Amino acid sequence: MNFGFSVGHNFASRFGHLFWFSPLRRIQRLLFQTPLVYLFVLGSYFYHDLIWWRFIGKRMMETIKMNTKWGRFFVIYPL
Repeated sequence: MNFGFSVGHNFASRFGHLFWFSPLRRIQRLLFQTPLVYLFVLGSYFYHDLIWWRFIGKRMMETIKMNTKWGRFFVIYPL
């Protein structure tokens, strides 16, 4: 089933690319191998769980559940 997803660049991928492949890669250890990495995890949680899911994802999932065979199967599948 093709949901029409596309993968492109976003803030996180551009940020990662910047610190892996540019002259700023010298400080990647500071950002990604210290407790500072938890700030990225917190930012992802805030955006994906508190903003994106509430305003976009939930509505999208309801549309999928009502309009696709797999969505209807998901609704009746026992937990």
